[in-house]
Amino acid sequence: MAKLILLCRRHGLERTSFSEEAAILAKRLMPDNFTPSSLKIIHQAGVHIAIFNPNNLIQIQDGSVAMGYLFEADHEWGRPGKDIPDGSMALFRSSHEAVELATDLMGSRAIWYTKTPSLFIASTSQRAIVHFLGSFEPNEEAHAWMLSSGTIGPGISWDRRIKALPLNSRLYLDRLSWRTNLTSGETTFSPQNRPQSMLLQELQNIIENALDRIKIDPQDWVLPLSGGYDSRMLLLQFHRNYKNLRCVTWGKSNAQQHRWTDAAVATNLCKVLNVNHTYFDTEISEEGFSTVFERFLTAGEGRIDQFEPYLDGFELWRQLSSRNVKGIIRGDECFGSRTLYSELDFRKFCLATMLSDYDDLKNMGLTDSYTQKWPSSLNRRASETLEMWRDRLYTDYLFPVWLSALNELKQPYVEIMTPLISREIIHFVRRLPDNLRTEKTLFRAAVTSCSPNVPFAKYPAIDLGRSYLKRKDVLEFMHDLLHSTHCRGIFPPVLIEAAIWHLHNNGSKPITQKFPLTRKLRPFLHPRVVKAIQKTLNLRERVDYFDLALRCCIIDAMTRHMEEDAKVFDTSAEYSSSPHKALQPLLYPIREHSQTAFASQ
Repeated sequence: MAKLILLCRRHGLERTSFSEEAAILAKRLMPDNFTPSSLKIIHQAGVHIAIFNPNNLIQIQDGSVAMGYLFEADHEWGRPGKDIPDGSMALFRSSHEAVELATDLMGSRAIWYTKTPSLFIASTSQRAIVHFLGSFEPNEEAHAWMLSSGTIGPGISWDRRIKALPLNSRLYLDRLSWRTNLTSGETTFSPQNRPQSMLLQELQNIIENALDRIKIDPQDWVLPLSGGYDSRMLLLQFHRNYKNLRCVTWGKSNAQQHRWTDAAVATNLCKVLNVNHTYFDTEISEEGFSTVFERFLTAGEGRIDQFEPYLDGFELWRQLSSRNVKGIIRGDECFGSRTLYSELDFRKFCLATMLSDYDDLKNMGLTDSYTQKWPSSLNRRASETLEMWRDRLYTDYLFPVWLSALNELKQPYVEIMTPLISREIIHFVRRLPDNLRTEKTLFRAAVTSCSPNVPFAKYPAIDLGRSYLKRKDVLEFMHDLLHSTHCRGIFPPVLIEAAIWHLHNNGSKPITQKFPLTRKLRPFLHPRVVKAIQKTLNLRERVDYFDLALRCCIIDAMTRHMEEDAKVFDTSAEYSSSPHKALQPLLYPIREHSQTAFASQ
């Protein structure tokens, strides 16, 4: 539900303007459609901490803060150097001697940090760090990843000086020597061949024990319930201990009328279990695309281009916050992944495509214009089967890059807990045979064995197609940004011209679906049949120029935001409390060219 910034100066020097600057940032970092709670400032042992939109779910111990949720925490969880507690969290710990950062086993919540000869800054917000640095240095590799994958890439920030703390890592800063030490755990699969019936029982016991240890107040939390396996397992387990647990589902207004959608299945399951269930209609906002786009960037800081689920203008999340919902329980998990058809196909599934995967982008010369590196740590190891590599990529890339970014979009409004990434669950899954992780075979069996006779959904309640991009106001918005002087100063002319040409010429034609037809058919076909179909298709990635145009707009807008963040306060006077400079709002759209091109649409 909150964002956090931690600042530590060498030799214990204080930044006297910290509270005033944090108050300014609080207005810039929160979306405009709700009223956040008051800023919380902590000054402890020469360390400054600001928590934006805090609530009582955040755990604080002196100068240490756990952003997220600790499944179990002893009385020393806040001391640097002590064991990292289990949880889904970003952990900030400080004392007179040290500052320590730690991520959970899956990197479910991002921590960004930078260190200069005199300043150490860590935050859940890249924008907050840029502000306290007082300058912005664009990272073109983040641009390359956004263009090719719709994310800013593995461990990469919008600013080249800022790093992301890897998953399952801890960074220790010795405040006296001003040296840092980074240690990271390695994701390793070591399958054990044991009878499936024995493994099934053990998995059920481990999940039950892990969730029983998590104590919540049902008045603070809701469980978003889809029609799938992950959220159903959470419901079945938590319902044993909390009969007043509340569930929510959302989607199109008519989705409940179709029996195989998430909406209908979730509603029926809650009726069978006698669980409180609320369905929210999520129709496209009437506020205008530019307003919703700006809110999307403010909430998630442009880490991902998954815009469609938030076309209601974040109205769903505003309503949950206004109803005093403080946290949601998500079913993010690591029980395995889909059948592996090819390396490229799975990288596409993980949103890990690169510029070199697209012939169109290579022909534009973008692979020469941008530096983009695939981390060697994500390559297949000699000891790994393809299935081990597949599930490690899911863990080490999809979770910290995509799922973490997706969750960040919701975090201004609610806190997020992901119980299925408990350590004992993860360690058990990594000992399963490959075939029991493929298509989450063992986990699906575990859910089915304890579930009432309610079918699982085959369709989402939200249409994730890209038809909204055909709307005149959306096309005009992207056209204006792409034509702006600022945008043309960021991208090669050939990229801008290609994106604009396709907006002009394909604006009224059908939009490429985000997910291929084969993925829609997967619930109804045997994996071997789907694999045969995949082999007959061209697996080269094709450019969706509407995606490309949207990603250019995200890069341009985030660059503008961060340039403004760096200038919003006179950091040259950091030892005084001089008045801040007037804020200049970012206005959209920027109309520098005629709109006659869209007059006929």
